[in-house]
Amino acid sequence: MRNCKHCGEELPTKMRGLSCVTCKNGKARYGLTKTEMLALHESQDKKCKLCCRDVELFKRYDWDAGCVDHDHKTKEVRGILCHACNTSIGYVERHIGLDKLNEYLVS
Repeated sequence: MRNCKHCGEELPTKMRGLSCVTCKNGKARYGLTKTEMLALHESQDKKCKLCCRDVELFKRYDWDAGCVDHDHKTKEVRGILCHACNTSIGYVERHIGLDKLNEYLVS
């Protein structure tokens, strides 16, 4: 049996490569392995960095699902957010712009 070279998770026998799906996708999208995402999650006390609601990583599309939030231009990871906060920021970034939102809020 083979294990992921990043997190040690056991790989299915039919799977190619040396990384589990979570580490492979995390490295490609955010530059983070599963272990690094879990450490970031822990450093935030397992809460959304914006609304402070408890979140769970690797749980898709539920209200308490934790998402890695990152800047799409710079690829810089900002933290772990709940699904609601992450999709809200994504909408604002794409359609309005964070600078314009910030300008509106401080005026």
